Amino acid sequence: MDATALNTLDQLQIAIAFILYMFVFGWIGYRRGQMREMWVFIVALLSLVVLRLRGDIFVAAANLGWKLINLLMSGGLSGGGTTASDIIIACPDPQTVPATACNAPGYLFLLWVTIVILTYVITTSAIVKSPHNGWAILFGIGNGLVYASVFLPRLVGLFRPDLVQLDQPFLLNTLTGLIRTAFTVIWSVIEDFWTLVEPVRPFVILLLLILIVVGAASTLRSAKA
Repeated sequence: MDATALNTLDQLQIAIAFILYMFVFGWIGYRRGQMREMWVFIVALLSLVVLRLRGDIFVAAANLGWKLINLLMSGGLSGGGTTASDIIIACPDPQTVPATACNAPGYLFLLWVTIVILTYVITTSAIVKSPHNGWAILFGIGNGLVYASVFLPRLVGLFRPDLVQLDQPFLLNTLTGLIRTAFTVIWSVIEDFWTLVEPVRPFVILLLLILIVVGAASTLRSAKA
């Protein structure tokens, strides 16, 4: 999407939606605390990269494990060695293995979602002290950006399947593209707003400073509590 091709009202809507989305994840991060959100961010991003670069290893492991289970359940070990070997090294069949070349992206996506959910559960129960500070908000926003880069292409596919081709396990370039486009739109809105309030800029600056001081004071008070 080219941000320059949007009119001011469209940019404003996108900017508000993006800010609200980031606010929600920032609030979640603040409520969960710095340490919990930090570990979720590390695990989510690291597993995303690993599954993107080495996803074939996990696909092969899933296929091998599935075939071994079928082999044991069918009593293959009691038969000849040729039968067992044929079952293990046979070409993957979409009806008999969980992941193939056609559905590997979906399998890796479900694996990544499972890892993230388990990380949320483990960090919630295992980490007792998790400071509620600005870092928690930043890690929460970071998690929101990672989730958006993964879920957004799939959500768009619900309405316009012709626009999305999920031919890769994860679209890592979506993350940088999302951040770049979003902040370009927000900056454009800020520039338009700054031009609009040119006659009263000193008062606007004063109001912003007051809001920053009040926000900082509230954060310090919450941290002490």
